[in-house]
Amino acid sequence: MTRNEINALYLEAHKKGIKNKDIAKAIGCSQSLVSQFFNHKANMSPQKEKELRAFILDQPEYRLLKVAVNK
Repeated sequence: MTRNEINALYLEAHKKGIKNKDIAKAIGCSQSLVSQFFNHKANMSPQKEKELRAFILDQPEYRLLKVAVNK
């Protein structure tokens, strides 16, 4: 995975509100490995990279809506 792909995945996870803890639990690795991977300080096996990508892209995105409240 290239640096740009890693950065795009990180931004997607951040936008969806996914924590490194949740990613680590889902793909079966440590939180520190996920953090180091996103900071380009460690590599993951190709299988873990596929699991990481699939987990992030399969998660729903939530948005906050502004709603007028009558007083």
